[in-house]
Amino acid sequence: MSRTAPVIALTIVLAAALGLSGCAPTSPGITASTSELMQSTIGVAAEQAAAGDAAGSLATLNSLEAQLNAAIGSGDVSAARAAGIQDAIDLVRADLQPAPVTTPAPSDTVLPATTAAPTGATSTDPPAGSGNGNGNNGNGNGNGKGKGKDK
Repeated sequence: MSRTAPVIALTIVLAAALGLSGCAPTSPGITASTSELMQSTIGVAAEQAAAGDAAGSLATLNSLEAQLNAAIGSGDVSAARAAGIQDAIDLVRADLQPAPVTTPAPSDTVLPATTAAPTGATSTDPPAGSGNGNGNNGNGNGNGKGKGKDK
């Protein structure tokens, strides 16, 4: 998957939005248990994305979003923190989505029609009846001796 590096970078952004650094014992706006659960889910999504499994990673992001909604409902995450997390989820999801397939629009350009050759005679032969039929256009038959010569 050519987009692995951006996915991992965006996953780091997502983790930062969650405030899931290992150094901080607690993060304002999110409980420790919710933070740990979401961090674990982010790790799975990152592994799937790095392995080229965009569909699996998208499914895991859906689970993460469900966890976020549950945490909002239970008061385990503040509205401000939830908004930042949702924004980060949306960024990662957008990067994982397959690029839309575009079909070229039909062209309005009309190509000029080709002209056909006339159907009449195209031969360079003279019209019928203008010769003696022996191929010399009536200038003699070409079989005799010249004028004025005796046999």
